Formats: sequence, C-alpha cells, structure tokens
Amino acid sequence: MMGHLSMIVGAIALAVGLRYLWQPTRPATVLSFFLVPPLLLLMTAIAIVVMGPHGHMVSHLEGWFCYGLAWSFIAAAMITWGHLAGQTWQARQRTDVCQQDRVNGYVASIVDSTQLFSAQVGLWQPRLILSQGLIDQLSPEKLTAVLTHEAAHVHYRDTFWFFWLAGLRRLTVWLPYSETLWQELLLLRELRADRWATQFVDRLVLAEALVEVIAAPLAADTCAAFSCAVPSRLSRRIDALLVEPTAAPQFDPGPLQWTEMCLSLAPLLTIPFHH
Repeated sequence: MMGHLSMIVGAIALAVGLRYLWQPTRPATVLSFFLVPPLLLLMTAIAIVVMGPHGHMVSHLEGWFCYGLAWSFIAAAMITWGHLAGQTWQARQRTDVCQQDRVNGYVASIVDSTQLFSAQVGLWQPRLILSQGLIDQLSPEKLTAVLTHEAAHVHYRDTFWFFWLAGLRRLTVWLPYSETLWQELLLLRELRADRWATQFVDRLVLAEALVEVIAAPLAADTCAAFSCAVPSRLSRRIDALLVEPTAAPQFDPGPLQWTEMCLSLAPLLTIPFHH
C-alpha cells in the first residue's frame, strides 16, 4: 500500500504536471485544468485525515507528519472559504442601506454613484446592484441588455459556483498557470452570460453597452459583473458578440472533462484499503 508521504508527493507532482499539459488554444479544457489539480490535492488531504496517522505501511513519524500536513491544508481551505463568505456577507450588508427599486422589470439595489457598473452580489440568490450613473447614462435598450446579461449570471448560478472556484484559486495560487486559468474562467463566464443574453436582446446593442460600461465590479471574488476592465478581455467579448453564436467559446464541460474531474476523487478510493 502506498505510504501517506508518497500519496502527498504523488498528488503534488500530478497536480503540477497536469497544469503543464494545459493548452491555451483549447477553451473547453480551462475548467478541468483549473479544477482537477486543486481537487486532487484536497481529496488527498481528506483521504489521509480519514485514514489517520497510523497504518501498516506508515511509520510513526511519517504518519503524524502527513496527518498534520493534511489537516493544515484542510484548515487552510476552511479559512479561505470562510474569508470569502465573510466578504460576501459584508457586500450583501452594504447593499441593505441602498435604495431598492424596480428597473426595467428587475428588482435592484441602487448605489448612489456616477460610475457605470452593475453586479450580482451574493451566493445562491444574489442581489442585483446597479449604479445610478448606469441608469442615468445608458439608453433604455442598452440598460435592458445589461440587465439581461446580469440575469444570465443568476440563471447559471455564477456567484455560487465561482465562490468555490475562487477558494480553490486562493488555496493553490502556487500551482502553475493558476492566475492565467482564473482570468480565462472569468472571461468564459462573461462570454457565456453574453451569449445567453443575446437570446433576448440584440447582439449589437449588448456590444455597445459593454463598450460604455468600463467601471470595475464591486468585489471580483464574490460577484459577477457586467463590466470588464482588462482591454484584451473586453476585445474578446466584443469579438464574440459579433460572430455567430455557434462560434462562441464553450464554457460548460463536456463528458470528457467531467470524467477528468471525477478522477480527482481517486485518492478517496485508497481509504477502504487502509489498515
């Protein structure tokens, strides 16, 4: 049976190796290459904690060292997500003092600011945040396009899923390409929301609204925002809106990617063989 130290070293080596296999030219693989290495490390830590510090193939010193290391990683994960949850709660609390109003059929918290921004703040049931500047300066058609884009984030539960992804990003920022993959995920999230919105609003109107909305989101890790301040990402979103929907990059994982993500649970299979 594999020793606990060998499991940890093997998981780290595999996680790093998988990241180096990523090819930026394949957008459909972004989620799996971002998600599998951190999950592999987390599942390895959970498996070692469940098996405990003792075992037939584990020395006393190695057992307690690996046990403590695994617990430290799990504790870091809990602290990371706890911190993100606190940030999300604080952001929601700040919206409580904002005026609630209905804008083009959507209930929103209105922030008294001349900047142009909109965002979804929260987790499973996020709250729509709009600036007064956005309402005042955008035409009704463009404002509707922005609101429809924000509705797409609610449809896909982006704030909930990216809460967990943001935790994995912070936990394993030391892995290769972590920041690059994270930025690509943020872009693909916005591309997917743009594509969903074009079912209900004109593509050119949405593109024009995107060009006008240049302010940064309220909290990048805990909200999904229409704006995108990075020029290269803005350019890619505009380009995607000007091509046929079938040509837009895909974000959702296919069967192969789901299989790869399920393989990250493999360390848990060693638990029944521990004695």
